[in-house]
Amino acid sequence: AVDGDANTFWHTDWSSDGKHLPARLMVDLGKEAVVSGIRYIPRQDSNRGRIERVLVEVGNEGKTWHGIGGERRFDDVQTTRLIEFEKPVKTRYLRVTVLSDHGQADHAAIAEIEPITIDSPDVRELGIIPGFND
Repeated sequence: AVDGDANTFWHTDWSSDGKHLPARLMVDLGKEAVVSGIRYIPRQDSNRGRIERVLVEVGNEGKTWHGIGGERRFDDVQTTRLIEFEKPVKTRYLRVTVLSDHGQADHAAIAEIEPITIDSPDVRELGIIPGFND
């Protein structure tokens, strides 16, 4: 899900019977970054595990999570989907929780998850006023 190749994908355990959702995928960004959203590329070869309903959360130590924007719904398509946050957040970890899939297989599959980062944000976008907050 983070290898840059939309033809490969992360998938929940498909070899055993039982309930596989909700399923969670955590992404470590390696260091804190200002993130304004994520890009999601669905599994390309089938809708089995393709996300229908999802929650996105952020956290800085990978243990405590904060929801971003509530539950989202995606159409059953192969195209890239965007989840834009209401405000950029500074975080190290992203967690995606798949609640349901379009294939009705009770599985999750993600070809790619990519954070949308702001490398050098304008401080005014973060609520900081240059000169005033010095």
